[in-house]
Amino acid sequence: MPDYRLGKDGPSIRPDVGSGAWCSAPQTANLLVYKRALEMAMDTGALSVSIGTDAVRHMQHYMNNTGRDLNLDMPALLGKSAQLRQQMAEEVEAAKRFAETLPPGEHEFNSSRLGHGYFRQSVDRNLFFAIGGYSYWGSGRVRKTVSPQGQMLQLRFEFHFYDRYNWDGGKKVQIAGVTVTDAFMQQFHRQCYAREYDVKGSIAQDLSWQAKPVAPAPNPFASLSQ
Repeated sequence: MPDYRLGKDGPSIRPDVGSGAWCSAPQTANLLVYKRALEMAMDTGALSVSIGTDAVRHMQHYMNNTGRDLNLDMPALLGKSAQLRQQMAEEVEAAKRFAETLPPGEHEFNSSRLGHGYFRQSVDRNLFFAIGGYSYWGSGRVRKTVSPQGQMLQLRFEFHFYDRYNWDGGKKVQIAGVTVTDAFMQQFHRQCYAREYDVKGSIAQDLSWQAKPVAPAPNPFASLSQ
């Protein structure tokens, strides 16, 4: 679970190299034929049955060859994944505990490092093909007031999600009985027929709660003054 620290800057993201440089290899006609066949399969809905609607949408974005970020519908994604909901709940609790340690006033804070997760094919085939491994972190803005009754905290918490849609050499999957290797999918990126991209999403939540007052530390010299 990521730790929290004061500040506006989130943790650094260093995705793997994936397929390498875009348009780094000469184009070949046979790969263009494969691209058109793949696009046709996606347009007809044939692949949606095999790998899922989100997986097809992400693949189409890859084949559209823009390299633009794909922004996720985070409420929908959380609704599909109990794993991700649990990770967000853990981040909320960690953020609340950190906020309670801060002095009165307004503060901004962020995770100091990324959390990581993986959508497994045995649990959700659609999210496995759409995303696979991913990173997440939390950030917050808190207002804290203290009275004899306790600490009152108001927190605007934000949960962030990140994935790099790319292909790593040495991997392969089965789709509709056909073995598809990452090495093959990398060729589309290298030959300028497709382009890898970032997948991003975030969701905010407003929280308020009253924490117990902090008990003063005992005075070790109290008995000497009596």
